[in-house]
Amino acid sequence: MPNLTTNYNFNKPLVNNATDADIWGDQLNSNWDDLDGLLRNRTNAYNFANYQLDKAQVVDASETAHSLGNIDGDVVLDYEFGHWQYATITGDITSLTINNLPADGQGGWFTLELVQDATGNHTITLGSAFKTAGGAGVTLSTGATARDLLHFTTRDAGATILTRSELDFS
Repeated sequence: MPNLTTNYNFNKPLVNNATDADIWGDQLNSNWDDLDGLLRNRTNAYNFANYQLDKAQVVDASETAHSLGNIDGDVVLDYEFGHWQYATITGDITSLTINNLPADGQGGWFTLELVQDATGNHTITLGSAFKTAGGAGVTLSTGATARDLLHFTTRDAGATILTRSELDFS
């Protein structure tokens, strides 16, 4: 009669009264039961923190966009909320900080979607870590409900944040 795990029917070796049953057989079967239980409790959300995915092929994937609500003044973003975040600008953004960026030597990217409120004319001031093409900085679209995208890329934990803008989506 087969000796199977509860959920996934892993075939466990039969352990008789062999002298080494206590040494390997029972432990091996216990490990199979533990694995079976772990797999049963998994969902589609996997945490790969501190693990390397090698030669992965991702098909039909998406990422949840994170709403920041209304923002103005000193704005602090958190990279751990995902690579796509969006907000309505209700006043000038006087400083922008991104926390929890990947460690030095690891690349990270981030997109921020900004929509002007019904008043419009709000600006953004970026710190010295933010570098733009030609050093031109970023000038947001200022019309009421204007929509802009800011893309940030870093490989040195945010010491240098390459910044690109796509403006005035309508």
